[in-house]
Amino acid sequence: MPLFNYVCANCGHRFERLLTSSSDRDKTQACPACGREEARREQGSNFAMGRSSTSSSGGCGGGGSPFS
Repeated sequence: MPLFNYVCANCGHRFERLLTSSSDRDKTQACPACGREEARREQGSNFAMGRSSTSSSGGCGGGGSPFS
């Protein structure tokens, strides 16, 4: 999922926001520090990756961990 970096034009606070809707990416966001909706997306955003476990063995591909 895309994790976007924002900076507030009012107070300069930098923060990250996880946005799942592509239509929300370029909209101004509310700053968590001052509450004003003047935060703009910065270039060079990251991706957030969740960790899910579907195997009870705890390793990749179900073969167990090479570190155990």
